[in-house]
Amino acid sequence: MTMRELRVRLHRLGNPTFFEEDLIRQDERGVPELADFDRPLQHYIDMHRQWADYLGGNDFSEVVATRAYKARVYGTYGLIAKGEEAVPYALSLLTSKVSDYREDAAGILRAFEKHPEVVSALIRATEEETDLVALSALLVTLGRLKAREAIPVVARILREGNADTQWDAAEALGRISGKRFGSKPDRVAKALAWLEEQNL
Repeated sequence: MTMRELRVRLHRLGNPTFFEEDLIRQDERGVPELADFDRPLQHYIDMHRQWADYLGGNDFSEVVATRAYKARVYGTYGLIAKGEEAVPYALSLLTSKVSDYREDAAGILRAFEKHPEVVSALIRATEEETDLVALSALLVTLGRLKAREAIPVVARILREGNADTQWDAAEALGRISGKRFGSKPDRVAKALAWLEEQNL
């Protein structure tokens, strides 16, 4: 038994929701150090999939729920840490039936703006997304990637969405265009005016 395995066993004795990732260093914001996610890619894929197993199961006790949620979070960080080798799995999440996974995909893919498939896949997913939380995450990602090819779908949501998605779309459009559209409640109106000025 390695020292790492021994530490994990000792911690787990007193804490049924313990993961070895609980021992990973965190920065001042509480974000885990990505360099410490040193397991193989499949380890983090398996962790991430525990959330779907939980949702499809019949044990919703606090311990099981906590373990599943922690597995999802640590799995997501692990996938980001694995770099481009995690992109195929993250792209597959964009079409998952689990809206939480579509939301996670947006967060993971934010780190891989230079990958040739990422922006086009995010745009397709944004066009089809119906869950408001996942849609918000997708818009945030498109904005942070400054993906100009996403302007048409962002513009459509800005014109047709509800108040929450319009706000997210205006935020994304501001990042993509490099324009400041002001603060609430003027931001949406200013973003719409900019689209009209640009004939978009």
